[in-house]
Amino acid sequence: MTNEKELKKSAERIKGILLRVNEQQGGSHGEMAIKNLFDGIIKAGLTTAACGALDSQLNADAKAVLADPKTLNKVARAYWWGETDE
Repeated sequence: MTNEKELKKSAERIKGILLRVNEQQGGSHGEMAIKNLFDGIIKAGLTTAACGALDSQLNADAKAVLADPKTLNKVARAYWWGETDE
């Protein structure tokens, strides 16, 4: 698990990317991917107290898929093109 110091550094890096991309209205492919990811999370209402956050199992599932490029690609292909692992 990430300790508080690492979490704070990660949050500062992400905030820096988001602010820079918004100011410059663009960025590298990776910076734009981070912007789009956080845009989606924020627009889905997952950061507000009223809506809450993902439950622990959904949170664990999302982290696991995002951490493994092969699995993430399978999920993306299923979403976009209806592909299955069969």
